[in-house]
Amino acid sequence: MKSKIETVQDAFALLGRDYNALPEVSMLPEDLGSFLTNTYLLATVIEAKNYEANDNKPWIPDYTNWEEDKYEPSMYMGKDSSGSGFSCNDYDLWSTGSYSGSRFCFINYEVMKDVTTSPVFVELYKKVFLR
Repeated sequence: MKSKIETVQDAFALLGRDYNALPEVSMLPEDLGSFLTNTYLLATVIEAKNYEANDNKPWIPDYTNWEEDKYEPSMYMGKDSSGSGFSCNDYDLWSTGSYSGSRFCFINYEVMKDVTTSPVFVELYKKVFLR
């Protein structure tokens, strides 16, 4: 199934959220405010992609369920990484444990690959994980 979510605004619309109602961060240092805002945007994209892949139902990874697969991207950074300096090189499949927060976890490999190969969403990853 082809995803209907191609932009951050699409993700907000699918979840019924107002893209213009971002968290208030003006009282914070600019770099921290930007980090928090972009973390919220990325978490919303991942939530919407998982929601869409789960027949438009919320999906929250259950870390007590050993039978439920969970996917987390492993990004590769460096001058030898596909010219962009930041690319999805691999992924981890976990049964219960995790090295990233559940908000950055994917319901399946296809959804994870869709997000981590989109230039729009890779830019969000950069804004969250690179300083």
